[in-house]
Amino acid sequence: MKALVCEMCGSADIIKDNGFYVCQSCGVKYTVEEARKMMVEGVVKIDKTDDIKSFLELGMSSLRGNNGEQAMLYANRALEIDPKCTDAWLIKMYSIQFLGTVGNPRLQEMVDAGANAVSSADNDFGVEEKVCTHYIDRGLELLSIATSKLKDTKRLKEMHNANAKAYGWTAVDKTANYDTDIAKMYDDLAGYAVGMRLFVSDGALKRSPTLRNKLRQLGREYEQETIAVNERYRIYGRKLLPDAMRTRDNIVYEINNRIEKAEQANQKEKNENYWEEHQDLRKQLEDEKNEAKKHISDLKAQINAIPGMKEKMELESQLAEAEKDINSYGVFDIKRKKEKREQILDIKAMLDEADKIVKEPLQILEKKISEENDRIERVENQLNKNY
Repeated sequence: MKALVCEMCGSADIIKDNGFYVCQSCGVKYTVEEARKMMVEGVVKIDKTDDIKSFLELGMSSLRGNNGEQAMLYANRALEIDPKCTDAWLIKMYSIQFLGTVGNPRLQEMVDAGANAVSSADNDFGVEEKVCTHYIDRGLELLSIATSKLKDTKRLKEMHNANAKAYGWTAVDKTANYDTDIAKMYDDLAGYAVGMRLFVSDGALKRSPTLRNKLRQLGREYEQETIAVNERYRIYGRKLLPDAMRTRDNIVYEINNRIEKAEQANQKEKNENYWEEHQDLRKQLEDEKNEAKKHISDLKAQINAIPGMKEKMELESQLAEAEKDINSYGVFDIKRKKEKREQILDIKAMLDEADKIVKEPLQILEKKISEENDRIERVENQLNKNY
């Protein structure tokens, strides 16, 4: 009977623990049946699928226990067998939140693991949504930590008051020297946190209302962090510089602008899909709109053909020209102004008579045009509304 040797790492340091044979070097577990085969036959090829499944289960169990180190270990074991195991990359991504620190949140590792999860899943959107959601959730968590720490100024105020009594006007510098690095550490953390927005694609934002809501929340939280920074700085007579404030305002604007564009793109796609499925209705509505436009054109032609309409339009043109002339005369051009006023009165009198002639048929036709315009508006509202 051959010695029991770990198939994964080659170590012979294996002990029995809770019904499993456990390698003390790499942590892989073997069932009794697997160990028996190994002792009888030597190192044998074990079903890799079962190994991966076991590692994934152990990794998920470690995550539930907030044990990021163990979760990372099991995820890496699974990835040694299958580098394209999506669930292993996801476990690795989730594990990093338990391993990072304020000074080193290890966000790039998290992003890399998430990107590999998406890639290994052939860009399946369900996986991408999980990954992007975790990015923003982690950003929100870190922002909350940073804002909370920056707002906690009780001890800082006590120190500053003590410095003021002991050192007078130099107290501001002493307090600033003590606090600057602390404030910067948490403000840097907030910057890393809001930077998570950059790893969320516009396509994911368009498709996921959950992501849009979370990103909107990230922008609001960043605004609160900015307020907390300035309030903390105010204790020792400092504040964020104008350029820094503009940068922060631009970040919030960019977040809101991306959300707005994503919502518009999402709605546009919904509308396009609706009309793709209702092409007959769309054609019916467009035909109705074109019919109404043609009817309006016919009605306008009928207006022009009303007896006396041509004369009325000519009088209106003459009146406009006469009023233009009188406005162009100089202050002392009294005679010509008088003559032009008399001409204008004559034209208006004739225009009143022309209006009486065309009034009734004109009102009828204008009413019909108004009805057709209402019809066009109703059709356009239906064509352009959101579905």
